[in-house]
Amino acid sequence: MRSPPFDILVEIVGRLPVKSLLRFRSVSEQWKQLIDSHYFVHRYCGQQQHLIVSYYDSVDFEQKYVSIVEKIILPLTLPPLVNSSKCKYYNIIGSSYGLLCLYGNYRKGCCCGPISGTARALLWNPSIRKVVNVVVPDAGDGFDYQTILGFGVLSMTADPMIIKITHIHAERDGLETIPMQIQVFTLSRGAWRNPYGNLPPESIKFRNVRVVIDEVMYWLAYDKIANFIMSFDMTTEDFRQLNLPHSLAHFPKYSLSMCNLRESLVLLEQHGIEATSVWMMKDGIPTSFTKLYTVNASVHGFRNSGGESIILIAKNDSPMIPVGSFAIYEPYSKQIDNLGVIVAAPSLVFPYIETLLLLDQPDFIVYDNGERYIEN
Repeated sequence: MRSPPFDILVEIVGRLPVKSLLRFRSVSEQWKQLIDSHYFVHRYCGQQQHLIVSYYDSVDFEQKYVSIVEKIILPLTLPPLVNSSKCKYYNIIGSSYGLLCLYGNYRKGCCCGPISGTARALLWNPSIRKVVNVVVPDAGDGFDYQTILGFGVLSMTADPMIIKITHIHAERDGLETIPMQIQVFTLSRGAWRNPYGNLPPESIKFRNVRVVIDEVMYWLAYDKIANFIMSFDMTTEDFRQLNLPHSLAHFPKYSLSMCNLRESLVLLEQHGIEATSVWMMKDGIPTSFTKLYTVNASVHGFRNSGGESIILIAKNDSPMIPVGSFAIYEPYSKQIDNLGVIVAAPSLVFPYIETLLLLDQPDFIVYDNGERYIEN
């Protein structure tokens, strides 16, 4: 019996879940070569969306994670981090093409002291449990400076990219200090460099609110006049300022957040914990934000498959540490389906699909300013 043509075989195997593909790599050398090939890894894309929810436990306020597929909720353990005697804090900053990026700092002295010096970014593929560790140099995060990261994957080359922006802390405008510093890391090069395109004005302050859509990173940003969005084209490496409609441009800046809904940019206008207005940008035109709906809860993300929002239904009246339960809200029928996860805000939702990216990377690999080594 003749084997099917290679292209047909790729199509058939490409519909399998990652767990099956990892097992089939052990069937034969031919299967392993197919699944490990750059062509197959680049083309493979899982059929089902997963959601990782980062939240704080309502009892002991410990940071926890769960994975949601459809309505199945499973506890999730972050990948083992590099051992260190220093106090480390890691947070998920974004997801792209099935990879998630975590950012962590080393604190000097006690845990409440200023952060400075070297930090780490972890590129994590939860589907294959693979992690790449990237040293982030000259990270300023403390009383005077802050470092903002962006993360995405270039679709044409499947090359992960991290951008690092260090500027004066948002609340320290009076400082006479170094200008804004911006560097780019790509996994294919394995080192940090200056971006090729134009840079943003020095007067801009970036917020730790970002999203990536296709090959464009977006941050919420502001100056002394208004809120706006800063975009970074990952192919040209150009920054661009996108102005918002007047009502959003002058809304309290810390009450705005962003999400990705079906590969469209969405702004969330948070009215405390009681309500959220959902605005979507039409056809990539910044001033064309249209209000989709308002829901009497705080919105934390979306299921891209159907457009349902992940909401937090408040259980108490505390504006400092609101406690509530996660639910799925269908905006057209207005149906609410409680997921049964009791959390303390802030809570973040990151969608991802199964991918084989990073399959070729060794375990415990560290990229440190052009050098590669294995860290035990």
